[in-house]
Amino acid sequence: MSFDGSIEVYVNDSAKTESLPGSVPVQVKGTQVSTFSVGNRSFPLKLTHYQNYYKSGGALLLVVEINQEGPMFRRLWRCE
Repeated sequence: MSFDGSIEVYVNDSAKTESLPGSVPVQVKGTQVSTFSVGNRSFPLKLTHYQNYYKSGGALLLVVEINQEGPMFRRLWRCE
């Protein structure tokens, strides 16, 4: 499977089963960099990943840049 987890989506603050219409699959991709990207960032994925996202009705894709100086220096990118 192409997903690292999911986010449950509720229609209100109750967090009850009846207010849970579904969940959003989440995929996290990480890459180590010497300097953080500026502006937009691309990340290569296999066609099978895109096909799984499509079949699942979409997914939240997060790309995390981790600075080689250490894990305390990181930057998160989201797909729009």
